[in-house]
Amino acid sequence: MASNMAKLMFEVVKEIDLERVSVRSYSGRCMFGKECLGLVCDNMGEVLNVIFLMTQKASAQTKEFLLEDMETMIQNTCQDSMGRGIIVYWPDIQHDRADQDKLENDVAEDEAIYDEESGDTCFEESEK
Repeated sequence: MASNMAKLMFEVVKEIDLERVSVRSYSGRCMFGKECLGLVCDNMGEVLNVIFLMTQKASAQTKEFLLEDMETMIQNTCQDSMGRGIIVYWPDIQHDRADQDKLENDVAEDEAIYDEESGDTCFEESEK
């Protein structure tokens, strides 16, 4: 099951709609195949922006557990180079490919529009 932290990060990244910022599962150095939550971006400024917006969103929703988790998350941040960009990742936040798929599906379902008349579910395409 995707963690609350991963879901919050995914929602924020989707809202800010930066082309080169994405949430994914990642297996970093010395993790021996274990996968965790990762954020792919161009620079640390984008990471700080995402974390700031996550904090704002968690505060607005009065989700204290997320605010406490975010403090721990910030203290346990790791980073790897990915050629032109970086991936920032959190080894303590388990997030494998199945979690990533569930997260994407959950967010897509949240955005679905159910037409009661026809019984169809459709998805709005995001405007860019």
